[in-house]
Amino acid sequence: MDATIHQPVAHPRVLMPDSRGKRCWDLLLCIMSTSYIVQRLMTIVRLYFMGVDLLADSVASEQLGLLIELTLTVLLVTDLLLNFVVAYKNKHGEAVTSPPLICVRYLQSWFLPDVLASVPWSLIPPFGLLQATLFDLTKLCKLRNLRSPPCLCARH
Repeated sequence: MDATIHQPVAHPRVLMPDSRGKRCWDLLLCIMSTSYIVQRLMTIVRLYFMGVDLLADSVASEQLGLLIELTLTVLLVTDLLLNFVVAYKNKHGEAVTSPPLICVRYLQSWFLPDVLASVPWSLIPPFGLLQATLFDLTKLCKLRNLRSPPCLCARH
């Protein structure tokens, strides 16, 4: 018998999860999400524990924070949409590339956490800084995408 290895044929509109581009995208999201959360937590520390008056901060600093938050929001919404076309591996380790199956699986698994992570909570008026930061912790769910950072640039 011929023991050839068959690579799955992907649907033309489906991304493979182990592709170099997808893993670089996941790393970018993890870095942005983590740095954003650290910045938010440092703001709380400065405000509540060190007594620093945030109103004394420069306008440029406030604008930079807003730019970072809006950039991260755009990245997270883009990622949410991309997840509808990223293949996954079934329990047998085979790549599932059927768009309807990918959509159903995503809707049943990480869709809701991704929606919560993509909302810019601090821009919604009823939320205070502390509450918005607690909701912003949902952005850390993006760390699940970072499976194998040392192999990020490996070719497949």
